[in-house]
Amino acid sequence: MIDRNSAILSAYTGILFGDFGDFHEYIEELVGRPVVTIEFADPDFAAKIKELSRKDFLNVRDREKRIKKILNEQYEQLQEIQKRIEVLEKALEED
Repeated sequence: MIDRNSAILSAYTGILFGDFGDFHEYIEELVGRPVVTIEFADPDFAAKIKELSRKDFLNVRDREKRIKKILNEQYEQLQEIQKRIEVLEKALEED
């Protein structure tokens, strides 16, 4: 299984994140054909890769934002539960 997020980031930014093999496999999926390594040196091909990977890149970014939002909401709920536990513990100590 390829590290898809790293491959997407690599395709969109032009900076290799992760394994080159994963990136290469993702690019072949994007363009729908085998890609010879020398093609990566072509600026026009790099521009095409960036254009083709844009939607996936934006989805990765939006997914990360949604995950952070969910985690923040869960953290706030946990803090509220902790406060309730403290109130209950104090009430039990008074009895």
